Amino acid sequence: LPPSLSLTHSLSLSVSLQLVYEFFLRFLESPDFQPTIAKRYIDQKFVFQLLELFDSEDPRERDFLKTVLHRVYGKFLGLRAFIRKQINNIFLWFIYESDHFSGVAELLEILGSIINGFALPLKAEHKQFLIRVLIPLHTARILALFHAQVRLLKFWPKTCTQKRIQESLFKQIAKCITSPHFQVAERALYFWNNEYILSLIEENCYVLLPIMFGTLYRVSKEHWNQTIVSLIYNVLKTFMEMNSGLFDELTASYKVERQRRLEARWLRVLWAKRGGRLRAAASHRVRARVCVCVSVCACVVCKDTTVRVLSLVR
Repeated sequence: LPPSLSLTHSLSLSVSLQLVYEFFLRFLESPDFQPTIAKRYIDQKFVFQLLELFDSEDPRERDFLKTVLHRVYGKFLGLRAFIRKQINNIFLWFIYESDHFSGVAELLEILGSIINGFALPLKAEHKQFLIRVLIPLHTARILALFHAQVRLLKFWPKTCTQKRIQESLFKQIAKCITSPHFQVAERALYFWNNEYILSLIEENCYVLLPIMFGTLYRVSKEHWNQTIVSLIYNVLKTFMEMNSGLFDELTASYKVERQRRLEARWLRVLWAKRGGRLRAAASHRVRARVCVCVSVCACVVCKDTTVRVLSLVR
């Protein structure tokens, strides 16, 4: 705060701001409210300025703004597309230019409510919003501040036959478990401490266990950190209790596959050694031939020199 402003003044300003928001909400929620008259004042410019305020550092103000914007979206049908477009622009700016915007979580909550009201089938613009905006939000450095609002696992494909999302997700988790950085592996393994995630895995165990089993078994034998090894043993135990029949099949299959890889590696080593011996033998033969050629040449040169010397003596 500037030196001229005291803490008391700041608090009174916050109270005044709260009163403004509460008064405006009462205005929007009034049974006598007429959007046809209010749209002369609550227009695109008003919405644009309202969205800019979401960058406030005060969570109380952002919460008021969230409620206000939600009411405006519900009352003014003509502003809905504009509001979605501006939120889209804010997210794109946040992802690719700024990487800082205080109101991301609140805007995501508003979008969650809006998306629930979409009619099926979804329009192309809504699908593009998912691909171009919502998914890239996961690349933000401050994802931890709004990851609860993104909630990827909430949209678990329980009825999708291909289950592309869950396969890609657990392949990425498997990569994290193999990380030599123990904190990365530890965070990935903590997924199995969540009862909700465990229930989803159990429902789709025939898809997910084959993805994870080989990685877990191998890392349990190779990882340098004993804590990670212990966590992996706990996960394997959970898998065994979840579906013992499938677990036994995967264990047997993994051992057969591991034996096949060991035999293939042994054959490569054997062929490499044999190839080395063959190259050594070939090199030895070449050296022998060179020595013979050098010896013959030396004899010829020596004989020729002797003949010349004798001719000079005579």
